[in-house]
Order: sequence, then structure tokens, then C-alpha cells
Amino acid sequence: MRWSVAASKKFFDVIIIGAGSVGTPAAMFLAREGIRTLVIDKFPSAGQGSNKHAIGGLRATHSDPAKIRICLRSLEIFGTWKELYGDNIEWHKGGYAFAAYAEAEEQTLKELLVTQKAFGLNISWLDQKEFLEVIPDLNPNGLVGGMFSPDDGHASPLLSAHAFFLQARRAGAEFHFNETA
Repeated sequence: MRWSVAASKKFFDVIIIGAGSVGTPAAMFLAREGIRTLVIDKFPSAGQGSNKHAIGGLRATHSDPAKIRICLRSLEIFGTWKELYGDNIEWHKGGYAFAAYAEAEEQTLKELLVTQKAFGLNISWLDQKEFLEVIPDLNPNGLVGGMFSPDDGHASPLLSAHAFFLQARRAGAEFHFNETA
């Protein structure tokens, strides 16, 4: 089914509502495939909604295999963005950690490791001493240990949204700002 924006008499294959952390990358990848894409956002530019308040963490340390696969791809995209496109999105690979202060937490985290490692995550269980070497400012009282995934990291949500926006436009996606659906 094709969608039409009546006022402009243009036809689009896909209309995306929102130019944030989901809408702009979706527009970029769709437009690259030759799919006529329109993005509508009520704000004046990309990344101004909830994306503006995000902290920018990217991690593949999930329990659901589908999330792990998607997030591994996200880490690959963000980790190579500057090399591929030249935009500085302030990507920093600094890792992600889950601390355990009780035996039940330790058991849960160690059970998750089986799934996470099966999907190729570079993640390890660290005992208290090893964990404090990685994150020395943690409260050591009662700390059992924790999981650490060094390949996770963070990027600027605003710079990332803008970079995806620029690439989406270059690929042919059209953006209408200050409009509501």
C-alpha cells in the first residue's frame, strides 16, 4: 500500500512518526533500500523528543536472544560510525556492569551468562576483587562480584540522532518537522 501526503502530492511507501532514536535509523535503512520514506515529527529537528533525555547507553547484555542479536548489531553500527560516515557521535566503548550484593543476584547473573555467551557476548563473571579493579568506586561492603561486558558503551543521543538524520536525507528520506500525524 502506498501512502500519500495530499498537500504535496508525493507518494511514500513508508511514513514514520517520530525522528528520534528509532525513527531516524529506520528512515536511513529504508531509504537505502530504495523505499520512499517520509518521517513526520512534531519537534523542529531530529532527536528532540524522548531521545533528548536519554543517557546514550548501548549494551547487548540482555536476557532475551532477540534483544541480544539486535543490540550486537547496534554496537557494531555505533562502534564503526565515525570510520564509515565521518560523524563524531561521541562513541565510547567503556563496558557495562551488573553488580551482585546477594547470592541470589549472583546466581541469576551467572545463569544469564550461559545465554549471553551462547550468542557471542564478550562478558564475564568477576569476583569481588576483580570487579573492584574494574569499578573501584563501588561499595565493597557485601559485594559478591558482578558481570562485566567490555564491548558495551555509550554515544551522544543528540549527535547520533543528527548523524542518522543526515544519512537518511542523503539516502533520499524526506523529513517534515513541526508537523503532527
